[in-house]
Amino acid sequence: MCVLNEEEHIERALLSLLRIKDIDYIHILDGYWWHPGIEEKIKKDGFNSTDKTCDIVADFGLSQIPVLIRPATKLYLSESEKRNYQLQLIDEQEKDDYWVFVLDGDEILEYSVEPRQDVHLKQYLGQKDEVGMVLSEGYGFSGQRFTARFIRGRHGIHYHTGTTQCIHDSKCRMISDYKNDVMETTKVFPMTQFKLVNYWTMKGRQRIMEKDTLFQVLKNRKIMDCIWESSVSKS
Repeated sequence: MCVLNEEEHIERALLSLLRIKDIDYIHILDGYWWHPGIEEKIKKDGFNSTDKTCDIVADFGLSQIPVLIRPATKLYLSESEKRNYQLQLIDEQEKDDYWVFVLDGDEILEYSVEPRQDVHLKQYLGQKDEVGMVLSEGYGFSGQRFTARFIRGRHGIHYHTGTTQCIHDSKCRMISDYKNDVMETTKVFPMTQFKLVNYWTMKGRQRIMEKDTLFQVLKNRKIMDCIWESSVSKS
């Protein structure tokens, strides 16, 4: 889970995971990634959350699922760099085959199974391919789309470093893009047990404007090559 000043929603996000009974731990990576004007904010506040996000997470970890919190020590150049760094950190500490479920601090899981029924995923995922797709919708909006959220570890699957929310295999070949216009169907599968609800639109106006500005920058610039392999080798 990548976070930044998520105190309004993060407890609800964490609680939504409790029905999954075979989660080993929750990995939290704090910190800003670049957007226009961020340099002045970092000079004032530093690289990490300034609200109660990490306190809420730590309290949750004491009583529920084990939690590992990793603060940022730099400004991440992009959303993808931050997410890839987290995938790399997890990969370095795991010895066996594993899966990562990507949930943001402003999202919750809604389950399609019966209320109060426990969910176990390890055995199910052990028979699947490389990327699990989950339906996602914005809070208060009716539109849904599939988004890549279950990523198999130790396979070099990563986020395209030159754009946002696009998934690559270990050779930097596209598995799925943001709008699902491109999808490598032999490597993805639908996760129908639940859907994601994103509360981004409920955040403060300043945060929304910052992200909208960044998306316009990314939209207007030429998409760069993915440099995942070289960035990992230098880490």
